[in-house]
Amino acid sequence: LGTIDEKSVELGQPLYNDEFLNRIAKQFKIIHLLHRKITSLSTGETRRSLLARSVLTNPDFLLLDQPFVGLDTESRELLKQILTELNDISIVLVCSENNIPEFIEERLYLEDGELSDHPTKPKTSQKWDSTLTSKIQTPQISNFEIAVQFKDANVKYGEFQALENFSWKVKKGEKWALMGPNGSGKSTVISLITADNPQAYRNDILLFDKKRGSGESIWDIKKKIGFVSPELQLYCEKDLPVWKLVASGLFDTAGLFKELQDKELQVVFNYIKLLGIQDLAERKFNQLSTGEQRLAFLARAIVKNPPLLILDEPCQGLDYNQMVHFRDLLNNIVIEFDKTLIYVTHYEEELPACINKRIDIADGQVIRSTKL
Repeated sequence: LGTIDEKSVELGQPLYNDEFLNRIAKQFKIIHLLHRKITSLSTGETRRSLLARSVLTNPDFLLLDQPFVGLDTESRELLKQILTELNDISIVLVCSENNIPEFIEERLYLEDGELSDHPTKPKTSQKWDSTLTSKIQTPQISNFEIAVQFKDANVKYGEFQALENFSWKVKKGEKWALMGPNGSGKSTVISLITADNPQAYRNDILLFDKKRGSGESIWDIKKKIGFVSPELQLYCEKDLPVWKLVASGLFDTAGLFKELQDKELQVVFNYIKLLGIQDLAERKFNQLSTGEQRLAFLARAIVKNPPLLILDEPCQGLDYNQMVHFRDLLNNIVIEFDKTLIYVTHYEEELPACINKRIDIADGQVIRSTKL
């Protein structure tokens, strides 16, 4: 427990012995992780560890809410195999149609709060109204040639090597897919770009033609980057109205802490209309579906018209129809506003049509870098 004197705290008997723990750990392929810090685990490793912890309590049934979200292909198949072997436990699984394991015996579908025994029909995506882009007047910062450049970057967390001799160049106007398995180093790369990782200062990194650590502030960097990720939703104020969430993107804050000028307010609602979420403008964040929340964060990312967009698994947790709508909408935005784009995903079908380059990494190293 981290106390000075281990005898100062009286502990009850363990709920399970070491033999049972090790058997479950082997079954879930986490025996080698037992002494690792949680913060050093990949998404797949964390998911298997949490599931193993649940099984240690000998439950009668497991309720799994989107367990495959954020997992790469290998991790998804491994998790399906593990679930198949849990013969003595009833399983209730919430997931998308394409992730349903073969052992599942019955299926139920939900639409508008009502149960059905067949999938819902795909909804047609809203048509892109290019006339709206002419109403958006915010200037874009464009006086650079290289958006991002790494030269032999190295990042370590203790003994764990997250990046090793990593080199990559993203020029202005390029549209990149950043891909790799869980734990490959993608999140570390993104954190170095978005000024959220202090180890950027010990590496040779260019951001918008300037060497990282040459006097620019974190806010100088963030105002040039629009960022979307599922993690952002975790820190969002739950009762924040959508229009205030979008407006917070003008200042790179976690909420809206100042009164907007009329011009700023007009810009905010122009972008809300551009993404087709004007009906949600007054709704509170926690009243939105996952897909609606992601569209609100996309509006927040682009409201300041940044030259670089970074989308880290933006379709995580969305169903197929929501994914297609988000993907096509993003593609139109990137083309209309001539954005430089870095798109992180495990799923090739999520990539917008504008993507023209791809980099694959594994174990913190570049495996392949190609034009599409």
